Amino acid sequence: MEDDERAGQAGFGRTLALSDGIFAIAMTLVAFQIQAPTLGHGQSLAHALASQGDSYYVFALTFFVIGAFWMGHHRLYARLKRVDDRLMSINLLFLAGIAILPFPSGVLGRFGGQSVAVILYASNMIVVGALLGYMTLAARSRHLILPSMDEAAVRRALWPSGLLIVLFAASIPV
Repeated sequence: MEDDERAGQAGFGRTLALSDGIFAIAMTLVAFQIQAPTLGHGQSLAHALASQGDSYYVFALTFFVIGAFWMGHHRLYARLKRVDDRLMSINLLFLAGIAILPFPSGVLGRFGGQSVAVILYASNMIVVGALLGYMTLAARSRHLILPSMDEAAVRRALWPSGLLIVLFAASIPV
């Protein structure tokens, strides 16, 4: 029994370490979407930097949304008593969505005026938000959540994901 408990704790710790690493890398890679400008003949550096405004906006938006997903993930995992293979599988899908975020972020930063860029970016955010909500519901249904987290707390935990889903879904037609 003690070996099973230690193995479970190791799996929990490894899941958190992998998750935190992917979040950190994704947040860092988003910054690489902003490139040092190339100056044209007679162009000032200030003008060249100002012309990259969309990239700065997309960086800030993506960084803070990834941060919100990290906080939601952190709050969920702080309330778990253990993880199982199903929850780890859902977590991997969620982390894949986080890991790919620098790509749609770069596309949106470069082609923000095109609807395909907005749809790609918003769709990725919707999928990631849905996976975080699904992970919460799966943890509840599989009895992985600590008893101190009642149904009202589960509903409150779902609000941030739901709000992000609604906001990004609304951004598509706009």
